[in-house]
Amino acid sequence: MHSRLVLSAVVVVALTSQFSKAERVYREAESADVMDPPMEIYIQHTASGGSFVTVAGGKNSKTKPPDDGSTQYHVELEGGVYKVFGRVSVAGGGDDSFWIRVPGAQTNTPTRPGGWIQWNRISIGDAWHWDVVHNTDNENREVEFTLPAGKHTVEIRYLEDSTLLDALVLTDDLSVQATDLPGDLTGKAYNPIPPNDAVDVESKRIEWTAGIGAVASRLYVGSDANLDKTDLVSNGAQTSHTIATEPGTDYFWRVDTVRTDSSIVRGHTWMFTALGKRPPTQPHSLGSRLEVLVDDHLIQELKGGARHELHHPTPRDVVLVFDSPWEGNGCSYNSVVRDGDLFRMYYRGWQHTWREDGTMFRPHLGQLCYAESRDGLRWKKPELGLVEFDGSKKNNIVMSPGMGGTTADVGHVSVFLDSNPDCPPEARYKAITRALAPRGLLVFSSPDGLQWSPIRREPVIGEPGTFDSQNLAFWDPERKEYRVYFRYYRNGIRDVRTCTSLDFIHWSDPRPLKYPGAPNEHLYTNQIQPYYRAPHIFLGFPARYVERDWSESMASLPNPEHRWMRLQHKKRYGAALSDTLLMTSRDGRVFHRWDKAFLRPGPQRKHSWAYSDHYVAWPLVETHSTLEGAANELSMYVIEGYWTGASTQLRRYAMRIDGFASVSAPLSGGEFITWPLKFDGNRLTINFSSSAAGDVRVEVQDDRGNPLDGYSLADCPPIFGDELERTVRWRSGTDVRAIAGQTVRIQFVIRDADLFAFQFQ
Repeated sequence: MHSRLVLSAVVVVALTSQFSKAERVYREAESADVMDPPMEIYIQHTASGGSFVTVAGGKNSKTKPPDDGSTQYHVELEGGVYKVFGRVSVAGGGDDSFWIRVPGAQTNTPTRPGGWIQWNRISIGDAWHWDVVHNTDNENREVEFTLPAGKHTVEIRYLEDSTLLDALVLTDDLSVQATDLPGDLTGKAYNPIPPNDAVDVESKRIEWTAGIGAVASRLYVGSDANLDKTDLVSNGAQTSHTIATEPGTDYFWRVDTVRTDSSIVRGHTWMFTALGKRPPTQPHSLGSRLEVLVDDHLIQELKGGARHELHHPTPRDVVLVFDSPWEGNGCSYNSVVRDGDLFRMYYRGWQHTWREDGTMFRPHLGQLCYAESRDGLRWKKPELGLVEFDGSKKNNIVMSPGMGGTTADVGHVSVFLDSNPDCPPEARYKAITRALAPRGLLVFSSPDGLQWSPIRREPVIGEPGTFDSQNLAFWDPERKEYRVYFRYYRNGIRDVRTCTSLDFIHWSDPRPLKYPGAPNEHLYTNQIQPYYRAPHIFLGFPARYVERDWSESMASLPNPEHRWMRLQHKKRYGAALSDTLLMTSRDGRVFHRWDKAFLRPGPQRKHSWAYSDHYVAWPLVETHSTLEGAANELSMYVIEGYWTGASTQLRRYAMRIDGFASVSAPLSGGEFITWPLKFDGNRLTINFSSSAAGDVRVEVQDDRGNPLDGYSLADCPPIFGDELERTVRWRSGTDVRAIAGQTVRIQFVIRDADLFAFQFQ
């Protein structure tokens, strides 16, 4: 057998020794012959040749191979029976397929006309991995190609638009499996255990597969991503090592490959978080900022009946109905901007029409529409005269597809008012949306929120990514940087990635979010935002996507006939449901996620409990209460009726300011004790609510738990009522300047009351 591999000599040796009985032919994306757009070569450093092949966004050809879009790999083989493996990266189950053929081959499975095979249901994974070519028309049977000796062409055409193809391996050793093929073709170590970004890792043993051509592996482990020579912990032929770990600590590790010629291949830097909660190594420094009790960051101990409890918004009136010809039942992805006394809302105008046979078509592309309000309670859709739709500019559209000569899909936009102090006036409004070709995220700016232009005509963030959601961007005032959050598939789970920028154009490498202790659940829209009253805390309101089977209970939900009809078109269109979760973060990447739904689908009624229903607008805004004389409240806007009727509507939900979660206790009482902390300020205020019989008392302790003179429980009269900002009083008064800057702990004793937040001022 002869090896014809387009690789360095070292790698050829490794592959030859691995498949000594087989004909091996390898082709990478650099050597692919891209015959027609939209099949294109893209650059990515993790691909074997530094590049990969995929199809331009928005292209699908699910019934037959398309006439446009072809990639060919040319090989020369000895005669025999071959299997073909593709090195792929697949975002998710809706984007996992190609058409493939080898002209002149006989196969062990039936083919479509022209010898085409539907290579669908490619194994999902956001890292490069191998998948054997199989025939979805024949129960996903592995395809065996019988070929005469000579030159051959492997031809790929697109079926769906989000599968990335790096390399092909052809082998006549039919016993070879995907797991036998090298996970990295650059010589780097691969297959880390625990996997990269794993959380709650209990084992202290780390393992890896040595890089191709390795004679030794150099292992570096440290608590900082910038590993250096002081972090070298082993150097030899081993592929595992046991390390000491501390609870809740992040560990970074890298394996460099040492080759026979003594050259070094620098490895990937991986990370994991050890199991457990890491106690603070020093007192929390609060300064005078507001601390909202949405997580357990400050909670050292809960005693008695005290518990950490999630709260929920209350539905109010419908504020908008999206029934114009350019709107429809696909309206969603709302962004809310408050500019002085004016509330502005941007949203997608879209329609999905269902035929009696269960198929669906969209009569128009997504448009970016606009509404406004003076109080956030009563909204109107002004006639702007900016964008033509169906021959007229009498509409409230501010962006249309392809805006500014780009490939913008303006149905997946978020808009924000840039609070960066260095932002020029002509760019005070910014927007981010997905690009169709090449795929990625485009950025726009506007001086007034109505007239928009692209900042750049090409994506500022590209592959890999799955951008068909409300992609979010904003200025982070606490960390003084821009942040973006976008949808992604991670090992088959719908998930979220984030990256940062100082100029809104050049972005860091995207990284997945982490949810220690949370189950693997599909998350669609993420709605992450710095909480405007406490911007050091990020709040997220992701839509939890749940796909169920058809059942008696499913048939008992509203519109069962329509639901069943949609299911025939695609299972998830009829059997998927969604609700909204609450998650919080102190760094923008590691999130505490509440398991209990923050917003349920609610009472069954017409057009409720539907696929993608109840998406929450981004972000929250503060509005006046509809209860005369009451304090302001938070307003959330929630879509209803998605995909079910001829339109959607937007309902306002209200909740208490800071009222996402609380530490509460029954009348029998409970205690909440903070970790040691330091503060600045003259007084302590609390956001709380009690019953007529309930109350809250507060004690300030030293770092060993002893009450400070004048600030004990005995010195604090019971506090009762319902107020967003009540100053705590002890018998000596309210002044806490004497203990500011000291290390203290705060003890709250609670009876039939909720404590939502506290602040030293």
